[in-house]
Amino acid sequence: SSLSSRPSLCLGEYTHMRPVEDAAIMKRVQHVPIPAKSVVFWDYRLPHANSYRNDSHQPRAVVYCSFLPDIPLNRNYVTQQQYPNYQQRNFNNTTTTTTTTNNNNNNVAHDD
Repeated sequence: SSLSSRPSLCLGEYTHMRPVEDAAIMKRVQHVPIPAKSVVFWDYRLPHANSYRNDSHQPRAVVYCSFLPDIPLNRNYVTQQQYPNYQQRNFNNTTTTTTTTNNNNNNVAHDD
């Protein structure tokens, strides 16, 4: 079987870009320079990556947050995927705050 016919390996929530099998996608990749202390929002379902290594002597602090549109399908997904994880870790008293955008494009925060 050729490499291009092999299915993508997805372990957990991460699938590594494969230079041979994903060559068509890799040709379209563009570098997006992001200054330090910036905030970047994107649809996490899009192919993306950061640096493979940090050659400096300074640590690179990063905070990753996932966002989904506030629609019934995604609320169901979050409930099925995340809540059991919180229960297993004994975070039962944790409050999750969701920010939604109403039809007037006003942000509304509420506790779930």
